[in-house]
Amino acid sequence: MIQNLICLFTALSFCSAAAISGVHSIAWQNNNDAPMSSQSTIKSVETKAPVADSKDVFHKVSDKLWGEFWSNSSWKDSCKSGSSPVVWQVAVAGEAIDFGGDEDKISQVVDFLKLYRDDASGGYSAGQGSPESGIYTDDDAQVQWVLTLAGKVLDNDEYLDDASDLMQFIMKQKNPTKGGITWQVNGSYIASISTLEAGLAAIKLYEMDENHDYLEFSKYCINWTYQNLHDTGNGFFYDGLSTNGEINKGELSYTVGVALSTLVRLEKHDSSKDWHSMAVDLAARTIGYGNLNSEFYSEGYISNQIEYSHLLFLGLADFVKRSMPKGNFEDSLFDAVKNELVREIRHLYDQLGSSTIDVEGCPKGEYDSLLSYASLVQSFYSVTEIAARI
Repeated sequence: MIQNLICLFTALSFCSAAAISGVHSIAWQNNNDAPMSSQSTIKSVETKAPVADSKDVFHKVSDKLWGEFWSNSSWKDSCKSGSSPVVWQVAVAGEAIDFGGDEDKISQVVDFLKLYRDDASGGYSAGQGSPESGIYTDDDAQVQWVLTLAGKVLDNDEYLDDASDLMQFIMKQKNPTKGGITWQVNGSYIASISTLEAGLAAIKLYEMDENHDYLEFSKYCINWTYQNLHDTGNGFFYDGLSTNGEINKGELSYTVGVALSTLVRLEKHDSSKDWHSMAVDLAARTIGYGNLNSEFYSEGYISNQIEYSHLLFLGLADFVKRSMPKGNFEDSLFDAVKNELVREIRHLYDQLGSSTIDVEGCPKGEYDSLLSYASLVQSFYSVTEIAARI
């Protein structure tokens, strides 16, 4: 997302999965089919006694987002500043508002997004009316999510048409030499996040209009990522690939979340691969088979910044809500993933206190920024999908 905001991105390279004789075993195709993992059990994840209604908390933080960061028909990049935010921030805030379902607010945030559209290219630039600030395909994929969900929630064909137009632009960003989706338009870096988010954008739009091209593009994006950027050591995703072949081996949790959200949707709409088993393996690895000790954890909790981890939380929620367990191993896994998401969001709730959730006025600390607070709102939304209380 914008050069001064990020240093990221990841992916995978995966082919088939199976549950054999009660042992969860995955075969990956990277010149050979040697199993990468074998785990027969999932450790149960414990949660605290609930103290709050999940939807009530979500609506409180959503109202605070609107009250403190929206002013004079525009977003502010921080609670104390009138500066114009970059499009990544606007997209995250826009989807948070979409989740709330308020027609008037959704219409206003979609109108505000139009200020970032570059009519010459059809993409959305980082700065308002400023294509020279750069056009980033991961930003634009998140803009597309806002438009698609707004069209769905409000039954608005204009928003869906805008989403389709933007999808066509994103699909043109396929790198001509290496494949995958180029991170910055006219750039040379192919990021796992730009590729995966483009694929998720496509399958979300496919669910609205059943354009087969979108389904095929979504499959292409996740398959390319698995084939080119999969970390065979842990099953997660490298940041990206330069056209000279050099791989950036940084890894962040949001690529996992976006991949999970895509896999469980592909499971519903396509039978060309065992998308379900791919999602099962990825979810199990992410939570360390219930041990909560994968690379994304520190001191027992997900350690990535909220602007990245909120997409992991949404992916975990999608996994539990949109897929169904098959057999005892997966029953245990689905329970553990659900409990882990509740545990993480409860941890956020306990950490934040009333000044960030209930009390009027600017939130304290890192949540003073639009990006962080909007990511927090999306995090609290994620748990409403699977649990009534936290």
